[in-house]
Amino acid sequence: MSVAFDIESAEKAILEEGETAECKGLMANRNTFEAGESNGLLQSDMPHGATISGERSMVVQGSLNGTQGNPCRVQVKGDLVVTGNIYHAQIRCRNLYVGGDIQHSRVIAVDDLHICGELMAAQLSTGDYSEKKSFIDNCHRDYERGQEERESLERQIRQEEKRVDRSCKATRIPLDFNISRIMTHDNNQVRINLSSFYTSLGELTEERRKSALMEFFAKGIVGYLARSNRKYIDGNPAREKVFLQLLKHLRELFQLVAERDFLLRRQQLDQEHIDEMVDKLRKQKQAIYVQGGIHADTTLRFALPRVRSLGEGQFEFIDNAATLKFSAGEGEELYLELSDTEDNNETRDISAEELEELHFQVTLGKVVWDSVGSPDQP
Repeated sequence: MSVAFDIESAEKAILEEGETAECKGLMANRNTFEAGESNGLLQSDMPHGATISGERSMVVQGSLNGTQGNPCRVQVKGDLVVTGNIYHAQIRCRNLYVGGDIQHSRVIAVDDLHICGELMAAQLSTGDYSEKKSFIDNCHRDYERGQEERESLERQIRQEEKRVDRSCKATRIPLDFNISRIMTHDNNQVRINLSSFYTSLGELTEERRKSALMEFFAKGIVGYLARSNRKYIDGNPAREKVFLQLLKHLRELFQLVAERDFLLRRQQLDQEHIDEMVDKLRKQKQAIYVQGGIHADTTLRFALPRVRSLGEGQFEFIDNAATLKFSAGEGEELYLELSDTEDNNETRDISAEELEELHFQVTLGKVVWDSVGSPDQP
């Protein structure tokens, strides 16, 4: 069997992946199954009107037996495996694996669909990018809030730099607040540059960086300044008190600089995540695998959004898709309507016998198909 239709392996992978929430069956008075943060397992057919959901993947060891007026509903963020058939259902998932047929149902998937049976009056859509778009939009909103916070921190830093300078001058003694590559005291400001310190830390979480910075200040900065200014403060309690107050202000300046730097790092990481997500959207190449036949009133839709940068981390999403629609033709033939991503349309007739064990995808903006198991396919 081609790996494209290896439903058992897909089921096994989900059930062996950590904790699984199990449900023996759904009844009229209990027709909802929520798996939450765990993978889910429904060990029976799904009755009409039932709903299952989860933040991860789901296995249904049976069929989805919805009716025309009362469909089954499935919404999971991970993969969905249905060992039986799917009748009258509305489904949203990442990858879909079906052991039987799909009839009179609508499926919206993020990635690939694998159907071992036949398609009849089914609306299949892959390449759903709503979650990616939401992620990018949220990152942009965080970026804008971060910009406001950054401007506020920059103002506080400038004020604190001048305050530390004024405090140094008020002592009327020549204190040395210069530390190579870390701290400079000139032009009426005490400036902090922690880039060399961050480099020495390597890849650490923000929490560990904060902890390391405060330890560095307490042991490294304070110790160095105490030694370099010892002749001015030793044996003079008044000067020592002033010096300790200066260190307090300096610690506040360090904290402000660190908060600004951590904010910049978060913004940089967010931008990298956004760029990576946008790149994936622009290059996405989902597939639909169908082992059985394909019947009339079935549509395959491949979403290929256009993503345009508007600058400053903001993007515009233009919905775009290539589609293939199957309608009844004459005799045993089907009538195909193809629409590419440039809205060019074409039609053709095809024998139903030619629509078995096929792999559908988009190439150069147009839906194309080939036999599963050909040299380039699983």
